[in-house]
Amino acid sequence: MSTYHREERQKNPERDRKYMLRRFYKMTQADYDEMLLAQGGRCAICRTDKPGPEHYKFLCVDHDHTTGKVRGLLCSPCNVGIGNFSDDPSRLSMAAKYLLKGRN
Repeated sequence: MSTYHREERQKNPERDRKYMLRRFYKMTQADYDEMLLAQGGRCAICRTDKPGPEHYKFLCVDHDHTTGKVRGLLCSPCNVGIGNFSDDPSRLSMAAKYLLKGRN
C-alpha cells in the first residue's frame, strides 16, 4: 500500500470502513448496524461486547470463504479462532472434545 493510500485511510477511517464493508461483504453500514442490533451488540459466539484488543473498535464481519455469505459479527479472538480451524465444523468439534477430555 502506498504512503498516499495509508494517509488517506488514516484521514477518513469511516469512509474506508464503509468501502471495505461494501467491497468485501456487499453490505452497508446500515446492514452492519442492523446485524449488530440483532445480536444484542455482542459476539455471535462468545457473547462478549468487546471487539478485541484495544485497537479494535468494531466486531469482525464473519463470512463463509467458499460462498462469501456473511454469517454474523464476531470478536477478533473468535474470528481468528474459527479461521485457524479453516471454518471446518468437524475440526472445531474435535477440538472441543479434546478440551473436554483434558478436564476429566
